[in-house]
Amino acid sequence: MKNLNKLSKFIFILMFCLTLLSKIAFAESVIYAKDKVDSSKVWTVKFNKPLDEKYIYSNICVYDKMNKSLKPVELKLDKNNNTVKVIPIKPYMSGVTYEMIINNGIKSESGEFNSKATKYIFTIKGEKNSNHIDKYWRNTKLWEFERYYNNATDEQVKEKVDKLIKREDEIIAKIIKPHMTDYEKELAIHDYIVNNAQYDRRIFAESDEKMPYTSYTAYGIIMEGKAVCEGYAEAMKRLCNKAGIECSIIVGYGIYNGSKEGHAWNIVNIQGKYYHVDVTWDDPLYNDGKDKLYHTYFNITDGMIEKDHEWTKTDYTSCTSTEYSNLNINIPEYDSDGDLYKLVKDKDELSKTIKKAIDNNVKKLSLKVINIDLKDVELMLYKNSKVHSYSISYTQEDIQGVRYFDIYIKY
Repeated sequence: MKNLNKLSKFIFILMFCLTLLSKIAFAESVIYAKDKVDSSKVWTVKFNKPLDEKYIYSNICVYDKMNKSLKPVELKLDKNNNTVKVIPIKPYMSGVTYEMIINNGIKSESGEFNSKATKYIFTIKGEKNSNHIDKYWRNTKLWEFERYYNNATDEQVKEKVDKLIKREDEIIAKIIKPHMTDYEKELAIHDYIVNNAQYDRRIFAESDEKMPYTSYTAYGIIMEGKAVCEGYAEAMKRLCNKAGIECSIIVGYGIYNGSKEGHAWNIVNIQGKYYHVDVTWDDPLYNDGKDKLYHTYFNITDGMIEKDHEWTKTDYTSCTSTEYSNLNINIPEYDSDGDLYKLVKDKDELSKTIKKAIDNNVKKLSLKVINIDLKDVELMLYKNSKVHSYSISYTQEDIQGVRYFDIYIKY
């Protein structure tokens, strides 16, 4: 995205003045804007060390508090790599309050992370915008698509939006049936996204191909089949809303190997109870290029997801129910060979399942187990005289305490 002519003269500096400070640093507390700002406001965020560019795009965002969605913005790093301009692709909506969030996942060129996250809250002045395409977006709740084609004419943008709506309608007609419950609709949408989209690897530094801006949007998922977390979350929200399910976007951090990255996922309302859903992390990257469908982050609680996610809990509805979680309803899951995982909840059930398999000379057994260790499985195989040898591969996830075992038996 290029060439925005309206630039604000206001400079927003988030930086400690202490020259002896060795880290990236900016304001430690939430900053509240006292005065309303113009709809074309461009924020300039200055850091006291040169930044590693690849960490910027997933760690700076603007959140629309009224519509509970991400505001399309363009991020521009200056030639010294220490100043980022946050530019609205289209004007902010008048009267709406936004949050500019600067996560602490931003990294300097020397490899240091910033010390704390910062949130700047600002409200747009109340004047009406006369641009007719902006009115079209607002009236149809489609204004978020303004980011896609900022160099296009209004007619071209409307054409793209109409194509996207048509495709969404086609998807809903294909995967949603009249008899479905809200939970079944949500699951169908979750699985459709995971099965028909991939995380856009072009965001990583080793990629030689530049990632298009649509990969930060629902358009990337629905029309192009590729996006990053923001696109996954927006696609989940849009399709769920179209199916009549309350779904909003939550903005925070994902935690992996001790480091935090800016991240977006969803909260859904199923039968009056709220759940976290992270479609991005249920669609993990594999070096072999294979797509695998997981439900680790499907309808989980605050306590579960906070093991590797962070967010400002006071800004969102709490999620405490497990009624429609993966384990409670035993969503069918399959291994890489297409074999169904059998859910086993205790050692007694495990013993009966393994014995039955051995009695029937089953050569491969796929199990999804809870609170059962590898040694428990091995002991039951070892003690059976009919087993000549065996091998086990397994995957462990700590969010819901599930282990997936692929057991190969020779007699």
